[in-house]
Amino acid sequence: MTENKEPERSIVEELSWINCDIPGLRDCDGTYDTYNDIPPLANPVECDLNEVESPTACYVIEGKEYASTYQVGDITMSSYYNDQQDCVSWFRGSDGRVYYNYDGGYRFHLCARSKAEFDTRIQIEANLWFKLSHSSGSRQDITNLKDRLTPQEWLYVEYYLAKQEAAELLAAEKAAAAAELKAAESAAVVSST
Repeated sequence: MTENKEPERSIVEELSWINCDIPGLRDCDGTYDTYNDIPPLANPVECDLNEVESPTACYVIEGKEYASTYQVGDITMSSYYNDQQDCVSWFRGSDGRVYYNYDGGYRFHLCARSKAEFDTRIQIEANLWFKLSHSSGSRQDITNLKDRLTPQEWLYVEYYLAKQEAAELLAAEKAAAAAELKAAESAAVVSST
């Protein structure tokens, strides 16, 4: 007789964030994507996520009868926030941190060092999604919306705009170097003939 045994649940300690895109600032390959480079938060505070409109219809599951609890090593994971289609579930750990579980897998990924950090990031990103979703996504359109953003939302926007600018500068430098190399190769071919 073969016994079906569930794989052991584990924790991925490397901090990563999972969420949807932020129009004009951060792309997403599907409904959700993972990000290892996210803006720092100035003053994270806990909030009632029931009052935050989610772009992907997420909801607070904590305290509901169908909420799940898992023991992962020394940490008890309790359901906290959930995607409407169960693509992603977020759990509060007994260690005070927040973890996500993607597609019902057995790995819990660290995504916030505290509930306040998680709540604040979810709130900022949801607000930005709705505020930016009707813009063209251009730097100018996003900058023109500054007066509609909270200071913390604007810091988030500035972080991503700075990353975009750095990427554009690097691409321009690479293009210039490639053009110089091509010109030098062409000159060498001409002089050798």
